[in-house]
Amino acid sequence: MIRSHIARLAVPATLALTAVWLARPAPARACSPDPCPEPVRTFGEDAWVPGNLVRFAIREGFDPSTLDLELRTAAGDVIPGSVQGSGSDRYFAPDETIAPDTQLVLSYTRVCNQWAAMPGEQTVEYAFTATGGDAIEAVPPELVLSEQGQMFLGPGFPEHVFKRYRISTGLNPSVAGHLLEVQATVEGRELRLDRTGYEPTVTLAANCEQTDPIVFDSCGTALWLSPGKHTLTVSSRVTGEPARPDLTLEVELSCGAQACEPAPEPHEPDPGMEPEPSEPDPQSEGGASGAGGAAATGGSSAMVAPETPSTQSSGCVAAPGARGASGGALGLALGVLALLTRRAGADRRSAAPARRRR
Repeated sequence: MIRSHIARLAVPATLALTAVWLARPAPARACSPDPCPEPVRTFGEDAWVPGNLVRFAIREGFDPSTLDLELRTAAGDVIPGSVQGSGSDRYFAPDETIAPDTQLVLSYTRVCNQWAAMPGEQTVEYAFTATGGDAIEAVPPELVLSEQGQMFLGPGFPEHVFKRYRISTGLNPSVAGHLLEVQATVEGRELRLDRTGYEPTVTLAANCEQTDPIVFDSCGTALWLSPGKHTLTVSSRVTGEPARPDLTLEVELSCGAQACEPAPEPHEPDPGMEPEPSEPDPQSEGGASGAGGAAATGGSSAMVAPETPSTQSSGCVAAPGARGASGGALGLALGVLALLTRRAGADRRSAAPARRRR
């Protein structure tokens, strides 16, 4: 019987230790330059690009005359092309519009430094397909405040608040997304962009106990801000198109007034009792469906209703049980262990009368 109890406890203990191992903080990684810097900005894998918008931006610091740029069809026919533009807006493009459904290959030379697996010059080939021509609509870009709230990094961490902005570039990504370059700064220092969605987003987050205006990560990117007002600037550039105006917005990150209290943990009602009817909360109506509950860098975020910069509403709805990656997983591990241990004890108590009857 002792062996049976040990076996019952072994499973939850293993689950808890596994969760603790998965919850361990990831080792810090220093920011190091790419050993094989790309001189040309390509369009991504399996890209389909309008035949009249085949333009390859040349990154700053590279001399186009040393890149051996060449565009050809998949069958090997060379398509005449040239470097166009000037200054920071230089790009390589074919001299004529490409016919639809043409499979193309761009080749160029890049140089890898001594830290690369294969140092020296390398010839790179990039394949893509041209589609029918399309036009770029000149719609002014704008910043849209999509989420704001409180970040829960775990027990013992100070309060953090954030605001997340969607950068509406005014471009159809399927037409000109391959030509767009976006950069965001706060007080002139670079901010990290999230490019996983349909349009890029940028998050400003404040540590409510921080006194330094900006705390940077190992790559020199702004990570945490101090509470108060900050100047967000977003610049966007479309290769081969006229310059676009920068977007500048004064963002205020307020602690306390903007903070969300964590919602109570869900509990099971007592047997035989009917739940009391509850009045709908006008503050939270539509909040979860509108915001989607996205997670901010470094921890889970509150779920809030979308808003525009003109409303500046401070209402928010906290997600129940929201915690950061390390603190939440550790708490989950200990909770699983405690729950299963109680169940094992209950099984022993229920089995005791049966043994006495025998």
